Amino acid sequence: PISLDHTWTKTLPFATINWQATPTLAFYGQYAQGFYVPDLSSFYSPSSSLSASLSDLKPQSTTNYQIGGVWHGARISVDADAYIINVNNKIGTCNTAGCDTTLLINIGQVRYKGVEGGISVLPVKGLTVFANGSYNYAHSVTTNAQIAKAPFTTAAAGFIYSSGGFRLSFNEKFTGPAYATEYSGSGPRNYRIAPYGIGEFAISQQVNDNF
Repeated sequence: PISLDHTWTKTLPFATINWQATPTLAFYGQYAQGFYVPDLSSFYSPSSSLSASLSDLKPQSTTNYQIGGVWHGARISVDADAYIINVNNKIGTCNTAGCDTTLLINIGQVRYKGVEGGISVLPVKGLTVFANGSYNYAHSVTTNAQIAKAPFTTAAAGFIYSSGGFRLSFNEKFTGPAYATEYSGSGPRNYRIAPYGIGEFAISQQVNDNF
């Protein structure tokens, strides 16, 4: 058996400011700090290097900034934002040669930044058509390379139709290219994950039971 415990504490400040420039246009800014302790799974390994790995694990902390705006008309709404997230003690998976891949490790500082945007349109009553997308930069401060499992781009598009108790919807979610493992800092980058999309179609009819 293994018996381990630890307590981490942190004050998490946050602030939000909103400005309605016109009846149809609003802007906002946000600041926040985050805190994420290592998963319990990081303690569940038979590896002989478990103790050394745990001693390096620290809570993952973030400082987050975001600015954005929203515009809406009678049948159209548009929103866009930009964000920066600075991460300390990023918790990742050990995937270098000869390493126990069941262990979670501290991969240091990571900086996320990107832009996002979306639009939704109501062409006729009951029907909403939407699309959104993002470009995401998630680089290790040490290697200046995109970190593992962080896609460069994401997007989605689809529609939702609802009338009375009938509902019909379809959406296609797109995930851009990413890498399966962290960059070692030298040589070519290995294990690139190709972009892929997942579509979902749904149809339903509500039946009222008067009995």
